[in-house]
Amino acid sequence: MRDATTPRPPYHLVALDLAGRRVAVVGAGQEAVRRATALLEAGARVELYAPSEGSVAAFAARTAVHWFARPFTPDDARGVVLVLHTDRERDRSVTLRRHAHATGALFAAVDDPEVSDFIHPAIARRGPVSVAVSTHGQAPALARVLREALDAALDERFVAFADRVAAIRRTTPRERLGERMRELLEGLRIDLRLTLPPWFTAEGAARPDPYTDTDPR
Repeated sequence: MRDATTPRPPYHLVALDLAGRRVAVVGAGQEAVRRATALLEAGARVELYAPSEGSVAAFAARTAVHWFARPFTPDDARGVVLVLHTDRERDRSVTLRRHAHATGALFAAVDDPEVSDFIHPAIARRGPVSVAVSTHGQAPALARVLREALDAALDERFVAFADRVAAIRRTTPRERLGERMRELLEGLRIDLRLTLPPWFTAEGAARPDPYTDTDPR
């Protein structure tokens, strides 16, 4: 596990193909349900290890998730490609990480990048388009604000446009693909207006944080 005081390089952002592959979600409540839902949407074979309670039971009854109302064990890590822990319990995360790594699986704990092999960027999804926003674990709330701005900017007109472009691309001969895409995207503009909060100015950026005694310079 990396020393939290050591600056880390930025993450290498990738998109995983999880279709048909086993993944394990360990945790309880709405956070586990939300993460499992996203993995199901990616086509993964999701195994959910969560105690028996209302929201989890209802979720398992209406989806294709494989629910185990018992703790995750080392043997459960065999054959899975990743293990995701949604409960914010560092000691448990460290144990689960050891189990995952023993079988070659990736591991992540929600909101705990120090014990994770990967983090989840904030994602804006509109039709066939997914836009990932990451601050590399340094300011997750800022990533969420940017995602919400993209969600608002990419409206239903954009979804219809993106769906049409994707459909045309599927039927375009490979040798004409580049030319056809340039034709279709000519004239597309997406304008986002930036408004910074009042406390931040060009001069204020270099001032000490009013909530700390440390000068950021």
